[in-house]
Amino acid sequence: MTLQRPQSVPAPGDHVEFDDKVTATPLFTILMILWTVACYVFSAKREEFWLAHNGWSISAVADLINAHNYASIVNLLGTANFGTFNMIHMGLSMYFLWVFGGHVEGKISSGRYLPLVLGGLTIPWAVLQFEAARQPQLIVFGPLFLLCAVIGAYVVVPPQPLKRYGTGSVTPKNQIFKKEERKDPRTKYIANPWTFLAVFAIVQLFFHFWCTTGIINPMEAGKYLLPPFGKDYDIFRLLPCIVAFGIGYLTATLAVSSASQALNEGPLAIQALRRYRELLDLDVKHEEAIRGTARTLGLSYDKTKELVMKNKNKMRIK
Repeated sequence: MTLQRPQSVPAPGDHVEFDDKVTATPLFTILMILWTVACYVFSAKREEFWLAHNGWSISAVADLINAHNYASIVNLLGTANFGTFNMIHMGLSMYFLWVFGGHVEGKISSGRYLPLVLGGLTIPWAVLQFEAARQPQLIVFGPLFLLCAVIGAYVVVPPQPLKRYGTGSVTPKNQIFKKEERKDPRTKYIANPWTFLAVFAIVQLFFHFWCTTGIINPMEAGKYLLPPFGKDYDIFRLLPCIVAFGIGYLTATLAVSSASQALNEGPLAIQALRRYRELLDLDVKHEEAIRGTARTLGLSYDKTKELVMKNKNKMRIK
């Protein structure tokens, strides 16, 4: 990257590369995966009955709104977002949450990921209630809306090809004594994230048709290879998915724009942030890292602290 003062905030794919390395456990992603498992356990062997009472029922939610029973609506959001109709659906939902959610949370940080998740868990369902008002019998469930919100952020900060450890000027503290490269389980989908998105879309369409119409057995007319899950149940609605995608895209764009503001201060700010973070990776304390950065770049302590604090906890630009 050429360190020049840009006229405007650059697009992440054009001039800026954000750190791919997840430096912390994706806490919220793990919690959502665990709750997906819990919802399946609660519904085991009685999935249709459980989802009839815990899925997003258009007529039931309308009654709750008229009764101003918002606590029950919140409860339905907690179950409808993570309800699954069989073990295959649950397993693939967990997998996609880990792949997309773990990457996005690591990229934009848990603090920015939480508003994205809350938006994906709520706003699309409000859109669904309005959009499907003429289908009061409809019951919708599953994490597809949430996943669409996460994918909206994913396309803003897609994964880059993984690099070998030891390419930086300072070896991270957890790699100093590591001689062999650690195999990263993300390698397969990082190799071509756009193909992986296509696979995700195909899988979700398959579940949609399975859930609503079943899969007809081509060898026996009139018989199902996979019978429909239940009448008036669905996991997919187009408009809420589009809205959810927009929520994720907007959230990630704002995070990128905020992080990219360091570029407007010139290459010196970027070098200061880079050196400061390298020292933190070596377990140097905050104040000493600022002093070390100031000595390295020949800046005053106050100026270095100003640069660091202005950009602290933002996405890491390489």
